[in-house]
Amino acid sequence: MSDLYYDFVENSAKKCFDKEHFDKLKDNLSKWSTAYKKGTEFFSDYEAAKNKIISARDRTIYNLENNIFDFETAFKKKGGIVCFAQTAKEVYDVISKVFKETGENKVLCAKSNTINELSIRDYLHKKSIDTLESDIGEFIASVDGIKSSHIVSPVIQKNKEDIIQLFHNKFDVDENFSPENIVQFIKNLTEKSLSETNTVITGANFLIADTGSIVLVENEGNIQKSICCSKTLIVVAGIDKIVANLNDMEVILPMLSINSTGQNLSTYNTIISGPFEDESKGPTKIVVILVNNNRTDLLKSKTMRTVFRCIRCGACANVCPVYNYIDGETYENSYPGPIGNVITPYLDDMKKYSHLPFATTLCGKCNDICPVKIKLTDLMINLRHEIVKNGFQNYNDEKIISLIYKRTLKRRRMDRFKSGIKNWQMKRLADKSWGDYRTLPEFAKSSFSKMYSDADKS
Repeated sequence: MSDLYYDFVENSAKKCFDKEHFDKLKDNLSKWSTAYKKGTEFFSDYEAAKNKIISARDRTIYNLENNIFDFETAFKKKGGIVCFAQTAKEVYDVISKVFKETGENKVLCAKSNTINELSIRDYLHKKSIDTLESDIGEFIASVDGIKSSHIVSPVIQKNKEDIIQLFHNKFDVDENFSPENIVQFIKNLTEKSLSETNTVITGANFLIADTGSIVLVENEGNIQKSICCSKTLIVVAGIDKIVANLNDMEVILPMLSINSTGQNLSTYNTIISGPFEDESKGPTKIVVILVNNNRTDLLKSKTMRTVFRCIRCGACANVCPVYNYIDGETYENSYPGPIGNVITPYLDDMKKYSHLPFATTLCGKCNDICPVKIKLTDLMINLRHEIVKNGFQNYNDEKIISLIYKRTLKRRRMDRFKSGIKNWQMKRLADKSWGDYRTLPEFAKSSFSKMYSDADKS
């Protein structure tokens, strides 16, 4: 197992039994749950809407190569630049080239999932390029020195009191600030950042093939404002973000909003179809970097390719009983929760993240909530097989089970000493793995068959 496995176990144990942390996370997730239930009423037939999205996503997946070509052709026709990157290094090379041309040493970051996945901020810091956050959640996470904890809500594990206290400690703001005051404070800092750079880097919710358009969804207006004030826009998006045509967005956008925040539609839905001619209205240079980063490995697998349907709503994490106790920080990747358990070992390193598919109860709640009906539990089981098959675990389950069986479950010799030696052996073998918060159960003094035999005799 990798070091991340041991960190995961240690941090999970701490958070599972931190009642204050649990209550904050539960409170925020319960608000989402209430909004989500109300939001589903937007569709007269919610299941039919799901099926329509699945049809649209599958249509795109099975014709992905042509859809990517159509997007590239349409976007270039409007003056945009499209680059392809197989790896994170190739993404860095494109970004480096853009910054050499612009001469900038600062950049404003907007949507962040793909940016986080590729560790783009770390690369920019190495190149002495300052990154400024425009997303409120990401800004709070960066101020606190933590990683994003959720695909949609980066600091979902914090309440307003935590955030106000954090800003009081870091920026000496009034301890009596309201959440609205904090939001305005962040927006003021963002505006200052906008005056210091003309370059914005962002992810994308979707890329529309037939119109060559970029779709950005938000509730804060930070992305829209940042783009309007920039001269150069860099969009980093996975090839899984391609959607075949604009008409598909009619059902995808409300479905994304309902499952993300419970809204019928997000506050700001921006569609950009190319650079602006007038720099006072928006960027005159837009570079779209289409990223593979092992996504084609998922696409090649008939079992795993359904993850390409994912619209990154985060609903699976919201209902996951594991996530509900440990939150996304513990996962230490940019896609925490069930969807991350499946895709992160492929996108990053299967050996490094071999523990993730086991971080689940397999209860199936993620399957039920998923708006595109991805059977995440099936995929996690399949990935477990892949991990064992490739030898990415440093122990052999069969040998351990066989050892326990021989030493503790075979009762012939051990029954001579009643239950004492069995309990001693089990404590020696398994007490540590049983955890600090549970008591290892003890063997009965007699086997069931002996108790049954004695009862029959009497």
